[in-house]
Amino acid sequence: MPIRFHGLPDYKCLIALEAVVRCGSFVAAARELGVSQVAISKKVKELETVLGVSLFDRSRPTVVPSDDARTLAEDVATGAKRLQATLDEIKARTARGRRVTLYASTSFWLFWLSPRWSRFHASHPGCEISLLSSVRSDEPDVAECDLAVIYGARRLPGFRPVPLFRDRVGPVASPDYVARRKGGTALTTLDEDVLLCVASEDPMHPDWTIWAETAGLPLRPGARKETFFDYGLLIDAAIEGRGLAMGWKRHIQHVLERGRLVSLEGPEIMSPGDYILWVRTHIPSPRAAMVRALVDWMLAECRAQDPLADRSAPSTAQR
Repeated sequence: MPIRFHGLPDYKCLIALEAVVRCGSFVAAARELGVSQVAISKKVKELETVLGVSLFDRSRPTVVPSDDARTLAEDVATGAKRLQATLDEIKARTARGRRVTLYASTSFWLFWLSPRWSRFHASHPGCEISLLSSVRSDEPDVAECDLAVIYGARRLPGFRPVPLFRDRVGPVASPDYVARRKGGTALTTLDEDVLLCVASEDPMHPDWTIWAETAGLPLRPGARKETFFDYGLLIDAAIEGRGLAMGWKRHIQHVLERGRLVSLEGPEIMSPGDYILWVRTHIPSPRAAMVRALVDWMLAECRAQDPLADRSAPSTAQR
């Protein structure tokens, strides 16, 4: 049975017309649409009957569309593009409604989340997660997030906190750097070392000065330093053997486990703050279950991690 909108011809007739005009022949149009040439001719003839005009000059070796046929074909193509755009927008909006968005700093993603991510997908194959990241863990675009991993004391309105872990901070270096270093892993002096530093004056981020005071190794004036605005780049530089880094041991645990960095002798400082998973308070139903699954998985990963630091994360029952 023909399918029509009120006052319009069968839409198959319009599709056939547009294909013939664009492809240049009934044969080519039939090939593109996967039907017979007879079917195309029949639909075009049906449209001509409805309109009461001839849309093609069939007296020549090749059919020639009339001006009316060209205009109709253009309108059909334009309408199809608009319809496709609307359908794509609806699909995208539906997908966004089901996709969980997680924010984390680039270093947290690279060194903590990424090595574990395959385990999450293996246990939750139906969850679709969108990851947002930047070099600053304390400046998330909360308007786009369902969850955000933040270190420190910042609070996110409209989110509830779920503590993940507290870290321990101490000096690390690559095996090559240690092999070249006078004294190896023993830290009796820092005078000949290159100290890799994060460009931050935040007291929540212990720096070399604080560590050196704790270790009883005051830094001499003019100590050689290399400064980075991204902790991930700093760790990459340490892996390349460019100097000593302040290693956040749980943050970079997989790097230490693989031997790409090693811990040097000396005290470790407890981080002043926790890594907090901030969870949006009100999440639409399609995503709520996936958000719960991701929160539970991250807490389970923290529990499975070696106890390098104190942790006060609540159970799911407390949430």
